[in-house]
Amino acid sequence: MNIRKITALLLLVNLFSSQTAHAQKEKGLETITLSSIQAQTVYLASDLMRGREAGTSDAARTAEYLASQFCSLGLTPYVKNAEGILERYMQPFAAVRASEFSSRLSIQNDAGVSIAFTEGIDYQISGKPTFNGVLSGKAVAYDSLADHRGQFVYYQGTPSEQTVSKLKVQGAIALFVYDSLFWEQNTEKKAFQYHYNEPIYEGFSPRETFSDTKLVPDGTSRIPFVQIQISKEILFLLKKSCCDITLPLSCKRERVFLRNVLGVLKGEKNDEYVVIGSHFDHLGIQNGYIYNGADDNASGTVAVLQIAKAFVASGIKPQRTVIFALWDGEEYGLLGSRYFTRTCDILNQIKGYMNFDMIGRNHDENVPESVVFFYTANYPKYEQWMKKYIRHYNLSLKPIYKPWDNPVGGSDNASFAEHGIPIVWYHTDGHPDYHQPGDHAEKINWSKMIDIIRSAYLIFFDMAQEENE
Repeated sequence: MNIRKITALLLLVNLFSSQTAHAQKEKGLETITLSSIQAQTVYLASDLMRGREAGTSDAARTAEYLASQFCSLGLTPYVKNAEGILERYMQPFAAVRASEFSSRLSIQNDAGVSIAFTEGIDYQISGKPTFNGVLSGKAVAYDSLADHRGQFVYYQGTPSEQTVSKLKVQGAIALFVYDSLFWEQNTEKKAFQYHYNEPIYEGFSPRETFSDTKLVPDGTSRIPFVQIQISKEILFLLKKSCCDITLPLSCKRERVFLRNVLGVLKGEKNDEYVVIGSHFDHLGIQNGYIYNGADDNASGTVAVLQIAKAFVASGIKPQRTVIFALWDGEEYGLLGSRYFTRTCDILNQIKGYMNFDMIGRNHDENVPESVVFFYTANYPKYEQWMKKYIRHYNLSLKPIYKPWDNPVGGSDNASFAEHGIPIVWYHTDGHPDYHQPGDHAEKINWSKMIDIIRSAYLIFFDMAQEENE
């Protein structure tokens, strides 16, 4: 056989292989149906799941359901050494539940008189330090040229992120901030006594505490850096006196267990991986109201389940091994995804990560097709793929493309971007029910959600098939 005939034969083989792969890809796409999306979303956001708060039996029950879905698809369990079928899909890890926070700020003036102040009235700690002990030291005005190690620093206005970061690195004890507009607005709204500045509630009474509980990674008990919003009266005292500060902090600490749910679809290569993930936890029950979290983030959880089903249905063994990941503890600081990346022995072999967090609602009702498409700026092909599939499949989406040099904020994408792994993150932006008990399944924009999932399947399929550059 001459070279020309061999070349023609190879072209025919490649063409046939390409057509076959395309047909199989389409077969997977057809399994992403509106009825299956609705069924899974409604179940995950039902009162039965009680808001899926991390560290509770409700989240554990949710994880069992998700593991059963991976098992029914025939995915390989990620965890190799645990007993039991469903348990092997779960990656357990520990955290600390902190509650019953209290503090009591005392300032000693030049006359040696200690003046006590009350949290929620005279000052408000940003976040809740999970620390039991007494912080003490001198208070000084912020000086960008000074080393503020071991000091309480006060600042008038709004400090930049760089200023706060510098003080943390230096080892400052705390930053007192007086922002007159912030303080007046939040005092007027009684925001320090309630969870959100402008709460929306299903019931008749608002939540009565600013922060009830907090989950933090196991082992975090070091002396914290504390940022504190203060009243004008405290600022005046700090300016007029060479002050000694005493700040006792206390909380109740309880060790709890969380679990990621992880399933694997093995690829042709055993040294290259792509990960697709979403957090499944939400805010649980607060003040008697169930925070169902249909958009945040039953919607993203369902996207991962649907795309896993589509991959299996396609019948294609991808080039890269695919890890389908459902994270626990995102609402408390990306606990699940950070545990995964911190303990993962294949981290350097992960070539891409796709994330879903809130893909079911409308930020602007005048543009119901809108979706924010974040991606690592050095990978413009992700945007090109999105545009191609919207065109080819006539998807009713109007993406807002947001290339990001270092996408280390917002959601579980941060856990991967911090390690230099390129990411794609689908998000439909905020709405009035964000982190409120009104985040119900009947408010989901189903037609947008299904087109988002279809586009994500197509793009992630390409990520899994792509040859390493």
